[in-house]
Amino acid sequence: MWLILCNLGDPSALWAYQGLKARGLSPLELISAEELMYSPRWRYHLSSRGASFELDLPSHRRLHSEDVQGVLNRLGMLPTEHLLAASPVDRDYAAQELGAFIASWLQSLPGRVINRPSALALAGRYRHPSEWTWLASRAGLPVVSFHQSSEDNGALRGQPGPALLGYQGLLVLEGELFGPPVPATIREGSIQLATLARTSLLGLSFANNGVEPWVFTGATPLPDLRPGGPALLDHLARQLRAGTEVQS
Repeated sequence: MWLILCNLGDPSALWAYQGLKARGLSPLELISAEELMYSPRWRYHLSSRGASFELDLPSHRRLHSEDVQGVLNRLGMLPTEHLLAASPVDRDYAAQELGAFIASWLQSLPGRVINRPSALALAGRYRHPSEWTWLASRAGLPVVSFHQSSEDNGALRGQPGPALLGYQGLLVLEGELFGPPVPATIREGSIQLATLARTSLLGLSFANNGVEPWVFTGATPLPDLRPGGPALLDHLARQLRAGTEVQS
Protein backbone atom coordinates (compact mmCIF):
# COMPACT_ATOMS: atom_id res chain seq x y z
CA MET A 1 0.00 0.00 0.00
CA TRP A 2 1.13 3.54 -0.79
CA LEU A 3 -0.12 6.69 0.95
CA ILE A 4 -0.45 10.34 -0.02
CA LEU A 5 -0.85 12.47 3.11
CA CYS A 6 -2.06 16.04 2.63
CA ASN A 7 -4.30 18.82 3.86
CA LEU A 8 -7.73 19.44 2.39
CA GLY A 9 -7.63 21.77 -0.59
CA ASP A 10 -4.25 20.54 -1.88
CA PRO A 11 -4.63 20.31 -5.69
CA SER A 12 -1.07 18.97 -6.07
CA ALA A 13 -1.89 15.99 -3.87
CA LEU A 14 -5.00 15.18 -5.92
CA TRP A 15 -3.03 15.58 -9.16
CA ALA A 16 -0.31 13.25 -7.86
CA TYR A 17 -2.92 10.75 -6.65
CA GLN A 18 -4.57 10.56 -10.06
CA GLY A 19 -1.25 10.43 -11.89
CA LEU A 20 0.23 7.71 -9.68
CA LYS A 21 -2.91 5.59 -9.97
CA ALA A 22 -2.66 5.88 -13.76
CA ARG A 23 0.90 4.58 -13.45
CA GLY A 24 -0.26 1.45 -11.67
CA LEU A 25 0.64 2.34 -8.09
CA SER A 26 -1.95 0.29 -6.21
CA PRO A 27 -3.39 0.17 -3.65
CA LEU A 28 -2.95 3.91 -3.24
CA GLU A 29 -4.72 5.86 -0.49
CA LEU A 30 -5.22 9.65 -0.33
CA ILE A 31 -5.53 10.61 3.35
CA SER A 32 -6.14 14.11 4.69
CA ALA A 33 -4.82 15.65 7.89
CA GLU A 34 -8.41 15.89 9.06
CA GLU A 35 -8.90 12.14 8.70
CA LEU A 36 -5.76 11.51 10.74
CA MET A 37 -6.71 13.93 13.51
CA TYR A 38 -10.31 12.75 13.78
CA SER A 39 -9.60 9.02 13.59
CA PRO A 40 -11.61 7.06 16.17
CA ARG A 41 -8.77 4.63 16.97
CA TRP A 42 -4.99 4.67 16.89
CA ARG A 43 -2.67 1.95 18.09
CA TYR A 44 0.94 3.07 17.88
CA HIS A 45 3.74 1.06 19.45
CA LEU A 46 7.27 2.48 19.55
CA SER A 47 10.31 0.80 21.09
CA SER A 48 14.04 0.38 20.56
CA ARG A 49 13.24 -2.53 18.26
CA GLY A 50 11.04 -0.54 15.92
CA ALA A 51 7.52 0.80 15.52
CA SER A 52 4.14 -0.47 14.43
CA PHE A 53 0.68 1.02 14.13
CA GLU A 54 -2.92 0.23 13.37
CA LEU A 55 -5.22 3.09 12.44
CA ASP A 56 -8.97 3.25 11.84
CA LEU A 57 -9.97 6.22 9.69
CA PRO A 58 -13.39 7.95 9.83
CA SER A 59 -14.07 6.52 6.36
CA HIS A 60 -13.84 3.01 7.90
CA ARG A 61 -10.55 2.30 6.17
CA ARG A 62 -7.97 0.52 8.33
CA LEU A 63 -4.23 1.02 7.91
CA HIS A 64 -1.53 -1.34 9.19
CA SER A 65 2.16 -0.49 9.37
CA GLU A 66 3.19 -3.75 7.71
CA ASP A 67 1.17 -2.83 4.61
CA VAL A 68 2.87 0.54 3.95
CA GLN A 69 5.45 0.51 1.16
CA GLY A 70 5.84 4.22 0.45
CA VAL A 71 4.46 7.65 1.36
CA LEU A 72 4.26 11.07 -0.27
CA ASN A 73 4.05 13.37 2.74
CA ARG A 74 2.48 16.79 2.09
CA LEU A 75 1.11 17.47 5.56
CA GLY A 76 1.22 21.13 6.52
CA MET A 77 -0.84 22.43 9.42
CA LEU A 78 -2.83 20.04 11.59
CA PRO A 79 -6.51 20.94 12.19
CA THR A 80 -7.27 21.90 15.78
CA GLU A 81 -10.92 22.95 15.56
CA HIS A 82 -11.89 20.04 17.81
CA LEU A 83 -9.84 21.64 20.61
CA LEU A 84 -11.66 24.99 20.62
CA ALA A 85 -13.76 24.08 23.65
CA ALA A 86 -10.63 23.81 25.81
CA SER A 87 -8.99 26.76 27.55
CA PRO A 88 -6.26 28.54 25.54
CA VAL A 89 -3.49 27.05 27.68
CA ASP A 90 -4.85 23.52 27.44
CA ARG A 91 -5.60 23.96 23.74
CA ASP A 92 -2.02 25.02 22.96
CA TYR A 93 -0.61 22.16 25.00
CA ALA A 94 -2.86 19.60 23.34
CA ALA A 95 -2.00 20.93 19.86
CA GLN A 96 1.73 20.64 20.61
CA GLU A 97 1.33 17.09 21.90
CA LEU A 98 -0.72 16.05 18.88
CA GLY A 99 1.85 17.59 16.57
CA ALA A 100 4.65 15.69 18.32
CA PHE A 101 2.67 12.46 18.08
CA ILE A 102 2.01 12.84 14.34
CA ALA A 103 5.66 13.77 13.72
CA SER A 104 6.82 10.67 15.58
CA TRP A 105 4.39 8.52 13.60
CA LEU A 106 5.56 10.02 10.30
CA GLN A 107 9.19 9.45 11.23
CA SER A 108 8.50 5.79 12.02
CA LEU A 109 6.66 4.98 8.78
CA PRO A 110 8.28 2.10 6.88
CA GLY A 111 9.34 2.17 3.24
CA ARG A 112 10.05 5.22 1.14
CA VAL A 113 8.80 8.47 2.70
CA ILE A 114 8.97 11.74 0.73
CA ASN A 115 9.46 14.04 2.78
CA ARG A 116 10.00 12.88 6.36
CA PRO A 117 9.24 15.41 9.14
CA SER A 118 11.73 17.72 10.81
CA ALA A 119 11.72 19.36 14.23
CA LEU A 120 10.01 22.43 12.76
CA ALA A 121 7.56 21.02 10.23
CA LEU A 122 5.65 17.87 9.32
CA ALA A 123 6.66 17.72 5.64
CA GLY A 124 10.36 18.42 5.55
CA ARG A 125 12.65 21.20 6.67
CA TYR A 126 11.26 24.74 6.61
CA ARG A 127 13.91 27.43 6.87
CA HIS A 128 14.13 31.18 7.37
CA PRO A 129 14.72 33.09 4.10
CA SER A 130 18.21 33.98 5.29
CA GLU A 131 19.09 30.29 5.67
CA TRP A 132 17.69 29.41 2.24
CA THR A 133 19.74 32.26 0.76
CA TRP A 134 22.90 31.03 2.51
CA LEU A 135 22.37 27.44 1.38
CA ALA A 136 21.59 28.54 -2.19
CA SER A 137 24.78 30.59 -2.26
CA ARG A 138 26.74 27.58 -1.02
CA ALA A 139 25.16 25.55 -3.82
CA GLY A 140 26.45 28.05 -6.39
CA LEU A 141 23.15 29.72 -7.26
CA PRO A 142 22.80 33.48 -7.87
CA VAL A 143 20.83 34.92 -4.92
CA VAL A 144 18.97 38.07 -3.96
CA SER A 145 20.97 39.83 -1.26
CA PHE A 146 19.21 41.25 1.76
CA HIS A 147 19.94 42.52 5.23
CA GLN A 148 18.05 42.41 8.50
CA SER A 149 18.60 44.34 11.70
CA SER A 150 16.88 44.91 15.03
CA GLU A 151 15.43 48.11 13.55
CA ASP A 152 13.53 46.20 10.87
CA ASN A 153 10.95 44.74 13.30
CA GLY A 154 11.64 41.29 11.90
CA ALA A 155 10.98 42.26 8.28
CA LEU A 156 13.43 41.30 5.55
CA ARG A 157 14.55 44.08 3.23
CA GLY A 158 16.27 43.60 -0.09
CA GLN A 159 19.39 45.59 -0.92
CA PRO A 160 18.83 48.36 -3.52
CA GLY A 161 19.05 46.98 -7.05
CA PRO A 162 17.08 46.09 -10.19
CA ALA A 163 13.48 45.00 -9.67
CA LEU A 164 12.80 41.28 -10.01
CA LEU A 165 10.94 40.34 -13.17
CA GLY A 166 8.79 37.30 -13.77
CA TYR A 167 8.86 34.04 -11.90
CA GLN A 168 10.05 30.52 -12.64
CA GLY A 169 9.55 27.46 -10.49
CA LEU A 170 11.70 24.33 -10.45
CA LEU A 171 11.30 21.02 -8.63
CA VAL A 172 14.02 18.67 -7.42
CA LEU A 173 13.11 15.09 -6.55
CA GLU A 174 15.95 12.81 -5.50
CA GLY A 175 18.65 14.18 -7.74
CA GLU A 176 16.43 14.97 -10.75
CA LEU A 177 15.33 18.46 -11.81
CA PHE A 178 11.89 19.18 -13.30
CA GLY A 179 10.52 22.32 -14.89
CA PRO A 180 11.45 24.56 -17.82
CA PRO A 181 14.87 24.29 -19.50
CA VAL A 182 17.62 25.95 -17.45
CA PRO A 183 21.35 26.60 -17.80
CA ALA A 184 23.60 23.81 -16.55
CA THR A 185 24.80 25.93 -13.61
CA ILE A 186 21.21 26.44 -12.41
CA ARG A 187 20.45 22.73 -12.81
CA GLU A 188 23.52 21.65 -10.87
CA GLY A 189 23.04 24.32 -8.20
CA SER A 190 19.38 23.43 -7.67
CA ILE A 191 20.17 19.74 -7.20
CA GLN A 192 23.03 20.64 -4.87
CA LEU A 193 20.72 22.89 -2.83
CA ALA A 194 18.26 20.02 -2.30
CA THR A 195 21.18 17.87 -1.17
CA LEU A 196 22.44 20.51 1.27
CA ALA A 197 18.88 20.97 2.55
CA ARG A 198 18.54 17.20 3.05
CA THR A 199 15.10 17.36 1.43
CA SER A 200 13.83 14.62 -0.89
CA LEU A 201 11.35 16.86 -2.72
CA LEU A 202 12.06 20.57 -2.91
CA GLY A 203 10.47 23.44 -4.82
CA LEU A 204 12.69 26.37 -5.83
CA SER A 205 11.65 29.79 -7.11
CA PHE A 206 13.70 32.06 -9.38
CA ALA A 207 13.26 35.49 -10.97
CA ASN A 208 15.05 37.75 -13.43
CA ASN A 209 16.72 40.80 -11.85
CA GLY A 210 17.53 42.45 -15.15
CA VAL A 211 21.12 41.23 -15.03
CA GLU A 212 20.86 37.56 -14.14
CA PRO A 213 17.93 35.70 -15.77
CA TRP A 214 17.90 33.10 -13.00
CA VAL A 215 18.17 34.49 -9.46
CA PHE A 216 17.14 32.31 -6.51
CA THR A 217 14.31 33.83 -4.45
CA GLY A 218 13.13 31.01 -2.18
CA ALA A 219 12.43 27.34 -1.58
CA THR A 220 9.79 25.14 0.03
CA PRO A 221 9.33 21.44 0.85
CA LEU A 222 5.64 21.81 -0.08
CA PRO A 223 5.73 23.03 -3.69
CA ASP A 224 3.10 22.89 -6.39
CA LEU A 225 3.93 19.60 -8.12
CA ARG A 226 1.95 20.16 -11.32
CA PRO A 227 4.65 22.13 -13.23
CA GLY A 228 6.76 18.95 -13.05
CA GLY A 229 4.32 17.27 -15.43
CA PRO A 230 4.35 13.59 -16.45
CA ALA A 231 8.14 13.32 -16.03
CA LEU A 232 7.85 14.17 -12.33
CA LEU A 233 5.06 11.63 -11.87
CA ASP A 234 7.15 8.95 -13.57
CA HIS A 235 10.11 9.63 -11.27
CA LEU A 236 7.86 9.86 -8.21
CA ALA A 237 6.32 6.48 -9.01
CA ARG A 238 9.79 4.95 -9.34
CA GLN A 239 10.89 6.43 -6.02
CA LEU A 240 7.82 5.18 -4.18
CA ARG A 241 8.14 1.73 -5.69
CA ALA A 242 11.68 1.57 -4.34
CA GLY A 243 10.03 0.73 -1.00
CA THR A 244 12.47 -0.15 1.73
CA GLU A 245 15.42 -0.12 -0.66
CA VAL A 246 15.83 3.67 -0.26
CA GLN A 247 15.19 5.80 2.80
CA SER A 248 14.82 9.59 2.79
